[in-house]
Amino acid sequence: MNENNTETIYTNPDANCCCEIVKCCFKCEGPTGPTGPRGATGPTGPTGPAGCCGETGATGPQGRTGDTGAMGPTGPTGATGPTGATGSTGATGPTGATGPTGATGPTGATGPTGATGPTGATGPTGPSFNAAAMVHDESNLYVASGDPIRLGITNLSNGITYDPTTGEFTLPQDGQYLVHWWVNVRNRKNLEFDCEPNALGIELHQFYPGDALIAHSSTHNRLNFCDTGTISGNAIFNGNAGSTYRFINTSSVDFELVPNDNYSGSFTITKIN
Repeated sequence: MNENNTETIYTNPDANCCCEIVKCCFKCEGPTGPTGPRGATGPTGPTGPAGCCGETGATGPQGRTGDTGAMGPTGPTGATGPTGATGSTGATGPTGATGPTGATGPTGATGPTGATGPTGATGPTGPSFNAAAMVHDESNLYVASGDPIRLGITNLSNGITYDPTTGEFTLPQDGQYLVHWWVNVRNRKNLEFDCEPNALGIELHQFYPGDALIAHSSTHNRLNFCDTGTISGNAIFNGNAGSTYRFINTSSVDFELVPNDNYSGSFTITKIN
């Protein structure tokens, strides 16, 4: 075995298994001579098979965070997720300032008529006007002092009756009555010529069931003999059913009625309550 063969064994990977035997043979021949000069490096042999993986080394320190890259384009909108549960109502915020009043909108159509409500309670009874009478005269009726005035023509008798022979009105029921009268009169001074003027007057009296004064009126001025004037008046009184009333000449002198265009006098009585 020579040196060339020895190098061939050392450099041949397939000869690794014989290395120890060769070395042992060299020692058995005698002492090793001096090492000769290194020869030229031979060509690199083929890469041997990969060895077993070594253990993983410790993790090195973390490097610095790199700069943020430019933002990419917005992706498409995803599908709407399901509506979540309604949260609790928050506290009411302060009332905002009132905005300007807008223009009035058009009037809406009239709605349907509602149902008729219940009938209300009956109100107080108003004036009945269910009884009345009116009479007048067109003549020169002579009326002595203290006598009733008997107008001869009945215009209306509804409930209240009138007797032209006595000049009496008879009331049909209890209640309040309104009466109005007027007569044109001439001072007759008991058919005696006398220049002393007199006021002429009439009164409404209750005649039945007892005498009672109801109202009085007279001429505005005193009248000389044969002078004429008008007596008028009105009154409201409480009357009873069946009671009678008449107008009386209460002047101190006689008078006669004087037609004024047509009528010489008129009386009306109306039940008002």
